[in-house]
Amino acid sequence: MGKLFLGKISGQYPEQFADGFYAAGPAPRRDDDTYYGALRPGDFVFPVFQGRVRKLWRMDEFVADYPNRVNPNGVARFSTLLDYGEGFAVSSEFLRYPYFDLDLNLLNKSVKSAELGFFEISLLPNCPEPGDMNLQTKRKIIIERESQNGDLQYADMDIRVLVDRTSSKKIIDIQIWSESQFTRYEKLWQLYLDKNPGQTQSSLPELLAYAQQDGATKKEKYLRAVIDELDTKGYFIVTSPVALYDDILVGRKRSRPRRATGAKVGTPIGGAGTTEEGDQLDEADDSLDSYSIYNELLDQNPNLILYGPPGTGKTFALTRIIENVERAQAGVFKTFERIKAEKRVEFVTFHQSFSYEEFVEGIRPVMPGEGEETDEKAGLTYRTFDGIVKRIADQANFCQLKDEVTVDDLAGLGAESSIFKISLGRRHQDDSIYEDCRKSNEIAIGWLDSEDLAEQDYDSIYSMLNEEEGRDGKKPTNDASSIDCFVNQIRQGDIVFVYDGPRTIRDIAIVTGEYFHAEGKEYPHRRKVRWLKHFDEPFDILRMNGGTNLTMKTVYELGRIQFSDIRDILRTTDSRSNGQEKRRAERCFLVIDEINRGNISKIFGELITLIEKDKRDALDITLPYSRKPFRLPGNLYIIGTMNTADRSIAVLDTALRRRFIFKELEPDSEVIRTSDNSMIEDTIDLARLLDAVNAKILEKYDRDHRIGHSYFMEQYSLRQFALTWYYKIIPLLMEYFYNDGKTVAYIIGDSFVDAKTCSPKPLEGDAFVAAIKKIYGQ
Repeated sequence: MGKLFLGKISGQYPEQFADGFYAAGPAPRRDDDTYYGALRPGDFVFPVFQGRVRKLWRMDEFVADYPNRVNPNGVARFSTLLDYGEGFAVSSEFLRYPYFDLDLNLLNKSVKSAELGFFEISLLPNCPEPGDMNLQTKRKIIIERESQNGDLQYADMDIRVLVDRTSSKKIIDIQIWSESQFTRYEKLWQLYLDKNPGQTQSSLPELLAYAQQDGATKKEKYLRAVIDELDTKGYFIVTSPVALYDDILVGRKRSRPRRATGAKVGTPIGGAGTTEEGDQLDEADDSLDSYSIYNELLDQNPNLILYGPPGTGKTFALTRIIENVERAQAGVFKTFERIKAEKRVEFVTFHQSFSYEEFVEGIRPVMPGEGEETDEKAGLTYRTFDGIVKRIADQANFCQLKDEVTVDDLAGLGAESSIFKISLGRRHQDDSIYEDCRKSNEIAIGWLDSEDLAEQDYDSIYSMLNEEEGRDGKKPTNDASSIDCFVNQIRQGDIVFVYDGPRTIRDIAIVTGEYFHAEGKEYPHRRKVRWLKHFDEPFDILRMNGGTNLTMKTVYELGRIQFSDIRDILRTTDSRSNGQEKRRAERCFLVIDEINRGNISKIFGELITLIEKDKRDALDITLPYSRKPFRLPGNLYIIGTMNTADRSIAVLDTALRRRFIFKELEPDSEVIRTSDNSMIEDTIDLARLLDAVNAKILEKYDRDHRIGHSYFMEQYSLRQFALTWYYKIIPLLMEYFYNDGKTVAYIIGDSFVDAKTCSPKPLEGDAFVAAIKKIYGQ
């Protein structure tokens, strides 16, 4: 017979699965050609589509001129031999077919996005022909404590991962049952050793500690379940080989050096997507394709609200939406955490007390010495502070600045860069220091000329100045502040405005070097800079600075100037005008959780107009506190979530409804079926349970009070699920049907709740399992 392959069919192109083709270009010339791999006519393929295997194909031919929207240069054509209907979830059902050899392709590439579209399935001896395979047959995979006294029964091709009997719980072997005995399963054992070379194999408690340290909550929950079951029963039933591989066999996932900036993996045309190389870092799984619709929605309107009952995965969905937007734009997968680490995501939760001042900008008191406008004589002053919208908008403007401005000298400018004012003499009056700085590509200040201040802090500088003669008792507060700012606070990549007058500047520079002392020079305290822009005529920044004049203080931070201002200044003459194709600036995201719980009119204020797509980058307003012009950049997406069980969409502010796209997220049992824990110990069917409970809730209440699938996810043991059932799901139902024990008992059965007193009945073990199964009629 021909070879057997697993085929990855992108959810973005469902016609490939429906019509039996795969579009990746011309017929391959070698077995390792990209996208088709070693696939040839006569081979068999199990196509994976939306996380399930539903058909068996036979590869017929390569066709050069098959019309399609994916790749017009050629396709592989298939005929359908078997249609499995609903099919089999890849991770928890298909991969447990006893005759599949569990290698890296099946354990990793089957559910992760990859460059190749087809992977050959290695088969164990005596495997039936593809058309004769009974995919409903599943092998047992068990993590077992050495010499445990249980009565486990194994069948041919079942697998056990053996851990030692001590408290260390370290893996000592991986075995397969054949001919009434266990032998080492070399394929999986070698894979484990490859992922944990030398003496790096970690015990299960060590892996749990790593998961806690790394913030890997899913892995932590899985390992807790495994360790708890080993301690109480002596074994743990694995329902997903992929979860076993990801959470245990891989060990601790370690970072590796990244590719050079701009390097990408080729996009598999018609395939599932791209990732950076490797299987341990920044992996995209195939489910990411199901979020592609959001790219289209956000292109139409940069404002989106996800709504639905509790537990429908709204927060999880927005992280996947952001990852998918990033992949579609950049062509390389980045995790949500990595995008967040780049300062391109801001989170906020609305509540009844949340205000405009927190969201956009407000005024707060500033103690003497803390603000740029305070001096030694000033008392308590007040200063405007940016809210979350202004912060993320400034980050989006920074991304646009990098994209739009052709000045190569912006290298070094970062999201954390600050903007400072410095005086280098007065135009046409004292230009000697200014001309010297321009010529030497430096900025400079005086004071304490003989002292190298590289290791001095503010207090030391203040003391030195205080000891100088000729101060007539004046405290050197401002001078010490200027010197400290120049020596210790300015960093490489910061922007410097050179003072010209109370409202104007004469130059802009970017700092490229650390502080140094140029002995013998006038104004010996210096830093290297790169000059970005010189103004022959003074450039007025009064409006950018919120209507506040520049002061005579030599050096201080311009807290009111933002990246949008730098962008406006530089692009007036430096933006692309020679026909070069513009890149799309990196996207930034403002996530508003529980958006329906805030007073929208009060929080958004005049921003309710600016968020409209056609107003982005086009219309600006003057903010009431800072008196600065402000506009929202077009590369800022606003994504809100709302729980429909708390408050109906119907009562939302009408102006908000007009400006947002609304996308409902419903309870989806298919998410459970395609996950790696759809069954608990191969006994409780969580997807059927969810459907049964929600069907009865619909009878008694409404669709907004159904239970979301998230409550049923990541339940790796009976004990974990019992805790969720008694302390999350039952209390939620009792909240919905307050003091109505009869209705709650109707929904989940009188075995779990007393209809008269509306109080839960504790069940354990087999009684708990039987009562759960009764809910969905088994």
